[in-house]
Amino acid sequence: MAQAKTLTVAEFQQVLSYFNTRNFALRNRTMFLISQVSARFVVDNHGVTVTHSYSAW
Repeated sequence: MAQAKTLTVAEFQQVLSYFNTRNFALRNRTMFLISQVSARFVVDNHGVTVTHSYSAW
């Protein structure tokens, strides 16, 4: 399986800025930020990849 795209700080800010130009900006920003935080928590605290954590569900 290929490595997932890792966002740089500039790309991260660009994604958040893009959401501001669309309908439901708050919802979209919230979902994006939650997904980023939860993925980092899984990788940092458990030493597994995100795909491993989802396969257990």
